[in-house]
Amino acid sequence: MSLDPQKSLQVIEEMILQTRTNFQENGHLYLIWGYSIAVIALLHAAIQWFTDFPYHFMVWWLCIIPGIIYSVMIRKRSSSQNVSSYITKTMKWLWFSVLAFLIFSLVLGAVAFNYRIVYPFIIMIIGFGSLVSGGILSYRPLITGGLIGFSIGVLSAFFSNEIQLILLAFAITSAYTIPGHMLKANPLDHA
Repeated sequence: MSLDPQKSLQVIEEMILQTRTNFQENGHLYLIWGYSIAVIALLHAAIQWFTDFPYHFMVWWLCIIPGIIYSVMIRKRSSSQNVSSYITKTMKWLWFSVLAFLIFSLVLGAVAFNYRIVYPFIIMIIGFGSLVSGGILSYRPLITGGLIGFSIGVLSAFFSNEIQLILLAFAITSAYTIPGHMLKANPLDHA
């Protein structure tokens, strides 16, 4: 059975709509990461500014908590889904790649003992992930948030580590938290 061009477009649109609906149901995942990273970044900046604690960066170990929550929620969600679309698989591999680049950036910072060069990359990677997700889903809030996050990442290279942490909090809010709230409200309003 072959599909005419109109039917093919309809099938693709239905796949995108289903993926966007799934993403609406997962909007809370953007919120978990958005709020967690923003709070941890601001906490890190505050510890660095107001204390002499030499291991201020250890606050990032708190990411384990939202990581566990995220893993449990994803595992529960994927066990209830019977079918995985091409777009869903693409999104899964995109975010796996973003995570791999984030880990690589953190390792690079630890080896070089210079997180000032790492935070701009982290911010750009976060923006990139949201930008590509928004493009795949044709979802403007993620595209806009991704562009803002990526731009902040580029600009952050010219600031001190403490300012970069504040810029990270702003970038993650733009790229994850705001689109996450909009996704939870209604993903189709901003296509």
